[in-house]
Amino acid sequence: MTWPPAPGPGATSTPEQLARLAEPDADASAGVHLQRQRNANTARAYERDWTTWAESCAAVGIPEVPATRGRVTAFVRWRWLAGHAPGTIERNLSVISDGHTQRGVQIDRAATRHGRAVLDAEVRTEAEQGLPPRGRGKAPAVTVDRLERMLLACPDTMDGDRDQALLLVGLGIPARRDELSALRTRNIEDLDAHLRATPLFGKRGGRTVPRTVTVTDRETHPGHRRPGRMDPTTAARSSAASASDELIENATIGIGL
Repeated sequence: MTWPPAPGPGATSTPEQLARLAEPDADASAGVHLQRQRNANTARAYERDWTTWAESCAAVGIPEVPATRGRVTAFVRWRWLAGHAPGTIERNLSVISDGHTQRGVQIDRAATRHGRAVLDAEVRTEAEQGLPPRGRGKAPAVTVDRLERMLLACPDTMDGDRDQALLLVGLGIPARRDELSALRTRNIEDLDAHLRATPLFGKRGGRTVPRTVTVTDRETHPGHRRPGRMDPTTAARSSAASASDELIENATIGIGL
């Protein structure tokens, strides 16, 4: 779709522009734009999940769509017996449903509901048998002591300055792992009193970085909160002053608890 010239600031749209916005292909253009903006990692994960479903269908000689209750149940059991975590199988089911929508095929919602019920039953059975939960589980809370150990593990180098800034800014926003690993100095706006970070990925847009990071110190003060000992704004400015954007873009984060 070719867009007419946009009006200048304070101007109103012309009849021609309003008519073009109402054209049928405007919706299609919006869909294409959203797809291009989608996180590439998420798109690859969805593609892998759909390929898993497609290969399982091909193995027994049935079509990929539409999914039936029996086929979805067999798929869940197959993935479970292969040792996959509940979260992985749950994502597989979501991708199967999404894949039908993308192909213009209506999926029987009762089939996916039954598949999830089968998965829940498998999880309960293993729990009753005293087996440990599958998957990584919930990440441990970041306490003041753990944060200090991570900060102290950062070397007194340019890379160490960067890692300290990423830890404190990421905790302050807060940021998901993919948002933090893709954060660049150009994505952080210095507003004097505070910073505003706009990660490349994620659904929440720009977020204000607080002057201090507050975390729960459950190890020594259960139920109480106290501020972290470092200012993320100062750490980010120090990192920006000691490194170029190119170096930060090409660096990787290697810090663990």
